[in-house]
Amino acid sequence: MIFRRKGPADTTQLPPFAHYVTRKVAPTLSAQRDTILDTATKSFPRGLGERAVERGLVNYGHATSQMIALACAATIRDVRRKELQDIEYGDCALAASFFMRIPFRDQDEAINEIIDDWIAAFETDMRYLVFASDASLVDLLNEGNERFLYYEGNRNAIMPDAYLHLLAKVLRQRWAGEEEPYSLLDPMLGPDPIVFGALQAAWSKVEVMMDHWIGTARAVQELAENNDLEVWEWW
Repeated sequence: MIFRRKGPADTTQLPPFAHYVTRKVAPTLSAQRDTILDTATKSFPRGLGERAVERGLVNYGHATSQMIALACAATIRDVRRKELQDIEYGDCALAASFFMRIPFRDQDEAINEIIDDWIAAFETDMRYLVFASDASLVDLLNEGNERFLYYEGNRNAIMPDAYLHLLAKVLRQRWAGEEEPYSLLDPMLGPDPIVFGALQAAWSKVEVMMDHWIGTARAVQELAENNDLEVWEWW
């Protein structure tokens, strides 16, 4: 038997959303962070650049969310040993967008400063779900959002398990043939136990990505404070 060295991963076989994030977002992530810190370092001593840096942080945060979505999808793909469908990448992206909002659960100011822009960017990303049905997309964007919002507003919800539980439950119904699992969520049906366990086990990887973004924001805030400026002073 001849074993050949594997070349670079063939991203052309990925669903469109995954292909886009892998080819266009992943290679720029470190550069986004470096640009934010470089702008803050050079501009803040001159009393400039707060809004540009905040905009950069918002964009970097969304890119982080996109990478988290791929990480969740990879975890699910590994345990199921099959590629996800377009709409299932959408499920992961929706969950990831709410993961990124966990640090802001008690910060109403974040809605206007950060979250509104993240929502708009997420909705734009959903255009890459080109093989998803209209009904499944509407269900994801409307009822899916409402399901995650319920947990976001419930102070008794344990994070991130509440979100992981919901994601694994929705996927279980989707794999059973339900096109609109958010609208028709079965209260008697639990999450897929293997997927739920795998997502819990992989959470540490998600935390690392989130911590990179949070750490960048905190570094920028420190630079701003040292120069008598303010960046998201409410957080």
